[in-house]
Amino acid sequence: MWLCKTCQWPVVLLFLICGFSGVARAYEVTAEQICFDTVFLSEPLTVSAVCYRPDVEGDLPLLVMVHGGTYGKWLWDVPGASWMAYLTRERGYPMLAVDLPGYGESGHPCGDVMTPLAYGRVLTQVLAAVRTRTDRQVVYIGHSIGAMTGNLIAGSGAGLVDGLVTLGWAHYDNPFNESDVGLFEMEDYFFIPTEARRSLMYFEPGAEASVMAFDMAHAHRFARGNMWYKLQTDKGVLHRITVPVFLSLGEHDYLRGDYSMDAEKALFTGSPAVETYLQPDAGHTSMLHKNYRCLLDRLDAWIQEEVVPRAVGPKTEEER
Repeated sequence: MWLCKTCQWPVVLLFLICGFSGVARAYEVTAEQICFDTVFLSEPLTVSAVCYRPDVEGDLPLLVMVHGGTYGKWLWDVPGASWMAYLTRERGYPMLAVDLPGYGESGHPCGDVMTPLAYGRVLTQVLAAVRTRTDRQVVYIGHSIGAMTGNLIAGSGAGLVDGLVTLGWAHYDNPFNESDVGLFEMEDYFFIPTEARRSLMYFEPGAEASVMAFDMAHAHRFARGNMWYKLQTDKGVLHRITVPVFLSLGEHDYLRGDYSMDAEKALFTGSPAVETYLQPDAGHTSMLHKNYRCLLDRLDAWIQEEVVPRAVGPKTEEER
């Protein structure tokens, strides 16, 4: 032994402190509001986003974050369950969090036209603009309707993303039912009652009460056109997705039922690598549950192992 017993603990503590300081650091993060000018149905439509930039030089991919129905770009920075804090402040990934049209600070057209296909057309313009502004790889991370939109974009053949992450979205038999008819009788934008959101979005034993309370306090009106997600219009392009794919569902996601993650994985026949992760003790909005960092650990490792090694060199001015 190097030291007497009475001297060991201070040295062990110093070793731990130095070890952690050499491995992890908290990056300073700059947040910048950005507006993208797009066109939808021949009319101008503004898409609002916030870009989080860590104070580190590097070539990690840009993460484009797209929420689902009733959410907004705030979803990725909820106190107590912040993906921005983990991925940007701790890991150094730049992040672009987007408000879908009809939500947050983006334009609000008629809610009936805010379908997944419409989102695909609008976000294609956003991602094309992003491609002109950065040489980084782009990883699209979408939740629910935002995930379905990501499938449409990745399968379009436009080459706008280098990796695709779908959260809380799977393809299974989910026909329109009587309760859906009631939703179609609402206004084109309407609030989903708090108790309904709690039961639909969460597995409550697996979620922090303060995180759920923040969610409920910041929920947006639901765009009625989002209901057309049940047509699963993205299913026809899944075989055309040729980038690595990461699929995740909450163990208790109301959309999952008995549906198998392996069945979902089998749909992405053109992807060079598909990874699945079933988040335990989590509901539909799985990123806001207590064990969300386990999901983020897996996601970070997947990006490093499957996306980053596939990077190509920076584009020339002519290629841009």
